[in-house]
Amino acid sequence: MSGLGVLEVYALLALSFVLIAAGILLVLLGTTASQSEGAVRSKGLVVLLLGPIPIVLRGSARIALLAFVLAAVLLLLFFLLLL
Repeated sequence: MSGLGVLEVYALLALSFVLIAAGILLVLLGTTASQSEGAVRSKGLVVLLLGPIPIVLRGSARIALLAFVLAAVLLLLFFLLLL
């Protein structure tokens, strides 16, 4: 079993920075869009990852199910990338 090469480490590091920046940008765009529309009722959603177990709090049942499935897929992808 060989370790990651330098190029792979830099590629993963760059990908992680891009994903973090995209998440921050989406949050900022969401807050500015909701402020410009006036009083808009929105339903919040919280996903806690306690180890390999995603816990979904708040939101409607449909959105909670979607968040649970998305969290499970992301965890599966994470574990597959570790192999």
